[in-house]
Amino acid sequence: MPLACIFVASSLLLAAQPQGIYLIDDQQLRLSRSLTGNVRAGIPSEGVAGVLVEVCGRPWNKIGGVSCGKSLGSTTTDVSGNFSFTALKGKGTYYLYFSKIGLQPLLLRVQLKPSGPPTLTVGLDVST
Repeated sequence: MPLACIFVASSLLLAAQPQGIYLIDDQQLRLSRSLTGNVRAGIPSEGVAGVLVEVCGRPWNKIGGVSCGKSLGSTTTDVSGNFSFTALKGKGTYYLYFSKIGLQPLLLRVQLKPSGPPTLTVGLDVST
């Protein structure tokens, strides 16, 4: 059991952010057919409106904060927590950055593949 916990914990990296907030960097590659999905938070898990979602073609690199290396667009989630980047289709790897005041920011690496699930479900943690 401890080995499984160590493996899961090793797939996440924390990076210091301003005001003591930590960016959660999920090192796992997620597969999806599209850059479309739903952002959820809380217990019970509910869709979150107003989350800023940025998509980039390469990872972030900025000391003391988060910055999109090459921005390919941004959007905010709707009242149900849904987001979509319909113009970005085909194959490729993208980096999605999710942020909203009161929630821990999250960085995901997503590879578009026809064999992946149709959408992404993203869980954000409440900031403490």
